[in-house]
Amino acid sequence: MKKSMIAIAVCVITALGAKAQLTRDLSSFSPLKSPNQQIIEQVVNSGVFIVKQSYELADSADNRYGLSGNKEFDIDCTLAVKIKNGFLVSERTIHPWDFNSRFDQYRGSYTPKLFSAQFSEVGSQCRYDSITIDESKLKPVFSGMLYAQESEQFFGDGFALGGNIGENEGWIVWFTKKKGTNLLKSTDLNVSIVQKKLNISPRDNDSYFYQVDSLTTSDEIVGGIFLIPEVISVGHMELKLCGVVCRIDNGWMLCCPFINSKEVFVAKNDEQTATSKPESNEPKLTLNQKPDDMYDMAKKSKTKKKK
Repeated sequence: MKKSMIAIAVCVITALGAKAQLTRDLSSFSPLKSPNQQIIEQVVNSGVFIVKQSYELADSADNRYGLSGNKEFDIDCTLAVKIKNGFLVSERTIHPWDFNSRFDQYRGSYTPKLFSAQFSEVGSQCRYDSITIDESKLKPVFSGMLYAQESEQFFGDGFALGGNIGENEGWIVWFTKKKGTNLLKSTDLNVSIVQKKLNISPRDNDSYFYQVDSLTTSDEIVGGIFLIPEVISVGHMELKLCGVVCRIDNGWMLCCPFINSKEVFVAKNDEQTATSKPESNEPKLTLNQKPDDMYDMAKKSKTKKKK
């Protein structure tokens, strides 16, 4: 075998609390093959989910309308990403009507309103459960493109954020579905993992966005994320979220807004620590007894001795 294929390293990757073994040197990933791909898939599949967002229309009197006897006007399904203490959603998730030609004939006469939202984990089992997406609580990560919401829906579990100015090496994980697949009925996505080297510049104007080669596939692309490995202890690495693949016009761009930033949300215990005042080592005044009190105590002590 060639010298470039000699080294095979065994590393333990920790992501979302799950540990997996990676059995190739980083330089040989392009793309990953089984069984390594299966390991990575297990890690990343638990880090994303499908949001089923419905919406209704309201007239000037705030009467609400669905379509064709349904309470909702329409439903859209999008990919979302779990992060520490919350999750990320796209512009399409919170404004699905802007991506639906069916709404065009009502635009200007009716105002769209978010209705109920549900989510399903990615996998062969499609099961939608309730989730709260509140526009008033959404934090713009990149306005008009990517938003974050603090939530205990996933018990604080999710990808940690990573990335640095300069070269970042990791993997773009693409999520696709077979043509014709209805995400309302199936959330069984295919995963393609491709090695990516990215030189990230300091934040300035459009430097959040980077060109990315679209995946060559007969499937329909649902979305993607950019993960980078970071050593956290001896023999252990963590896959950190460095960017999200976003659809812009008819193509895909990699949005990397997390450079040199900590988590989007501060954990409650960290917040309490940050707001609480540290104990001071300065000398403190202590209350002494009044002279009268000391006299009374001495008098009582003498009386007891006489007895």
